[in-house]
Amino acid sequence: PLSASYCHQVYRTLNRLLQAAVEAEMVARNPLDGVKPPKVERGEMRFLTADEVATLTAVIEPRYRVFVLLAAYCGLREGELRALRRHHVNPLHKKITVVEQLDERRGGGWDTWDPKTHESRRSVPLAPFIAEELVEHLALWSEPGRKGLVFTAPQGGPVRIENWRRRVWAPAFTTANIEPLRLHDLRHTCASLAIAAGADIKVLQAMLGHKSATTTLDLYGHLMPGQMEAVADRLDAIGRAARPTVVAKGT
Repeated sequence: PLSASYCHQVYRTLNRLLQAAVEAEMVARNPLDGVKPPKVERGEMRFLTADEVATLTAVIEPRYRVFVLLAAYCGLREGELRALRRHHVNPLHKKITVVEQLDERRGGGWDTWDPKTHESRRSVPLAPFIAEELVEHLALWSEPGRKGLVFTAPQGGPVRIENWRRRVWAPAFTTANIEPLRLHDLRHTCASLAIAAGADIKVLQAMLGHKSATTTLDLYGHLMPGQMEAVADRLDAIGRAARPTVVAKGT
């Protein structure tokens, strides 16, 4: 039987095609409206520490060092990373604009789609150290031209993710002595690191491109158990420092 994740992927692709047909007035309605794809059970989340990310990027093939950094510190999805073009990244102003994602077709070829949701179209700030690394990456590894891909396969063209997992990703986490993990776990790692850096739910929602803050809270709320206590401590400092204003009588 086909897996739920594969059925979900087929549903998503077909739904996009049918919606495009509706917009082009080729069909009257999308027959998938109201049809829900099978629920995909979430795998166990993995969260790397900043030291583990640094170890991983130290041993991975150099042309994919920034690929990993953007996943771990900016939370870009796999398809968003592969779709990045030079005019989407701005190291000088320290930001990346996510406007599309790239998917492989079964049997070969590529499809470029809008991001997963409207909220997934977003501007993501870059930490200065990643902006510096990105400048070097663009000079050494990216395709030329404004629309050149930021990340490519060694032989050119988009990154073929299954080949990349087998030839680059698995050897890297093995060499780094890190338990096997999915590329998507770097997105979870980004959430964890951002929360540790003080991000609240709304900031995290915007950064990751979630449709709602509820989704973000459901996924990562358990990483914030100490935030209310931290807020209480800051309120304590504010309250202790507060001084009453003396108001003269009769004013």
